[in-house]
Amino acid sequence: MPTEPVAGDRIPPPEPLAGDPATPNQLVARDPWAPPAPVPTDDELARINAEYLRRKRRLNLAGLAWLLYGALILFTLRPGEVSTMVAMFAGVPFIYAAILYIWRCPKCNGYLGPKWAVHRCPSCDVVLDPRG
Repeated sequence: MPTEPVAGDRIPPPEPLAGDPATPNQLVARDPWAPPAPVPTDDELARINAEYLRRKRRLNLAGLAWLLYGALILFTLRPGEVSTMVAMFAGVPFIYAAILYIWRCPKCNGYLGPKWAVHRCPSCDVVLDPRG
């Protein structure tokens, strides 16, 4: 005989609907207890897409700057010196910080992961790049 629910009991999440993109085989960090996110309007989606492309451009520029910095160090300092190695690896924390700061979803501010081009946010599932 089932018991009556008590205050504080949680209701299990509903079963996925047919055609739902969230399948058990996907490794997506979603809170099953969170209410569904509202669907963005066309204007909001256009703003999110433009911001995503701007952030992608910034990430490309940060990577290019890091490569130019490495080339500058390689061609200006003498090979084998400790200062050369220190100068080469001094840029690594800065590029990682730039990646963690720049590569975020414009809608939910979640980290987009290690992929270079992301079409949907892994956190809020909003379409970031409709071209892909």
